[in-house]
Amino acid sequence: MISPYTIDRKTSRAFRLVKADMNRIFSILEQIQKDLAKMKGTDIEVADQLIGISKNIQKVRHETDTALKEAETAKEEAKEALVEAEDIKKYKPKPIVKTKVVYKKSSKSTKFVAARGGKKFHHPSCPFAKNILPKKKIIFKSKETALNNGYKECKCLLR
Repeated sequence: MISPYTIDRKTSRAFRLVKADMNRIFSILEQIQKDLAKMKGTDIEVADQLIGISKNIQKVRHETDTALKEAETAKEEAKEALVEAEDIKKYKPKPIVKTKVVYKKSSKSTKFVAARGGKKFHHPSCPFAKNILPKKKIIFKSKETALNNGYKECKCLLR
């Protein structure tokens, strides 16, 4: 994120450079006008060339003025962007609240088994339940107890 200080510093530097260029152009223009005043009675061809140069300098002056206006517009746009960026920084999203799901007790008194460190619980007759080692086997009295402990139902219970 660019700070307002950095933008002001950069735009100020750009304005100083443009102003210095304009001052140089104006001093050149004044010198040419003085030279024209001295040469009034001399070579017409040289005077015509100097008039062409003077017109070119006036064009440059106009272009410089246009560039200054554009730089001022860019500075204003940068300030507006900074204000918007500050508004975005102030926005803070609401925190996410985790909830624990509690399931109702069922009237069935069947026992269910799960493996310690596993993700699913099974009916004792399920082929997956038969593969659980006795030292890792956890027995739940109800389906709700297993669900409340974070286990998910095996496919054998979903049928």
